[in-house]
Amino acid sequence: MKKALTCSAILLCTVTVAFACWQTEQSPITFRATSLNGRVTFDDDWGGSKQGKMTFALHRAITFNRSEARKRGAYEKPALKSASTNSDGLFSFGEVGAGRYWIVLGSTLSDAIAVEVVAPGTVIPPQRLRVRYFADGCRDVLVEDIK
Repeated sequence: MKKALTCSAILLCTVTVAFACWQTEQSPITFRATSLNGRVTFDDDWGGSKQGKMTFALHRAITFNRSEARKRGAYEKPALKSASTNSDGLFSFGEVGAGRYWIVLGSTLSDAIAVEVVAPGTVIPPQRLRVRYFADGCRDVLVEDIK
């Protein structure tokens, strides 16, 4: 009887660990806009979940190279702007100039999103960032057209 219980406990631990996210770091996102807006969504295997209010800070980038950033810092302090999600997951930093930025959530570089804002140049459909969290802490960041 003891062997069966031990086996079950080990199997349970193995299954629990298998759901962790082993995502690689995402490349910087190039975003053509004059204002920096975004939408946060949460997807899971049970039909989606709502997260409470999230607050992001916008910092001017020193570097996008994460190895270099760990040595000398990724971005300037203090934050240029901050933005919080509303009940629909939307957030806005308002107008920003062309440049390289980090959108920071939390305190670690793995929680930050590297964004390069480029002047639109021509008329393009309004766009925003889409930050999609899924699984156990995994994240995709895309640029989507606002409909």
